Amino acid sequence: DPEKDLEIPASAELDGVAYPVSAVADRAFEGRSIESVGIPSSVQSIGQGAFSGCSSLSAVSLSEGLKSIGAQAFEGTAIEDAWIPSTVSSIGARAFADCAQLSRIVAHSEPWVDDTALAGCAGVSVYCPANEAGEYPWNMGLVANGNHLLPYGVSLPSEPIELEVGQEADLFEGGSGEEAEGTELSYAYAAASVSVDEGVVKAKAEGAADVAVALSLDGEVLSRASRSVKVVAAAAEAD
Repeated sequence: DPEKDLEIPASAELDGVAYPVSAVADRAFEGRSIESVGIPSSVQSIGQGAFSGCSSLSAVSLSEGLKSIGAQAFEGTAIEDAWIPSTVSSIGARAFADCAQLSRIVAHSEPWVDDTALAGCAGVSVYCPANEAGEYPWNMGLVANGNHLLPYGVSLPSEPIELEVGQEADLFEGGSGEEAEGTELSYAYAAASVSVDEGVVKAKAEGAADVAVALSLDGEVLSRASRSVKVVAAAAEAD
């Protein structure tokens, strides 16, 4: 049903000329009986109250290219989770306020977020990129609301690890691995010279390998990093 499952077009035609759709206008779909909406990468901004009061709206797909989510954009909707693209730089006042079904927001960026963006929400887990300062833009509100901030991220130093055959080392030494609840770390490496188990690298044979680390949530990669490992022959024991 096109009335319930809305797909914003990437372009629109006027007088025979195609123009990209770069914004969802203020109050464009306010109060409509929409159940899902897909927003293409051409859209850079979602206007104030664009979907406010769409009480049946439970699924929203936001694309890379989006830069701003306006005030009250999804206020009072039934959305259950929201994945914020890495291109988003601002989220306005009450953007997700009073969303009773909202349980999770996954942010791929560190945008400016108005303090009231989650007003009236309870039990929301907000995943956001970890930073050394430990300062985050999301206001979780009162502890009694049960909202949780879950920083995530993987970082590895640029210096390679050098091991002798049979030695082990912590892949994350000098870096960090922030595994938020529900996330999963995976490792990929092509060479047979090493093996990796729970972040520990074991040198098996002479050679070199690039170990790639990915942190995922529900199968979507949130953060990735890699580090080189060089394995040399074990030093001969002195007589």
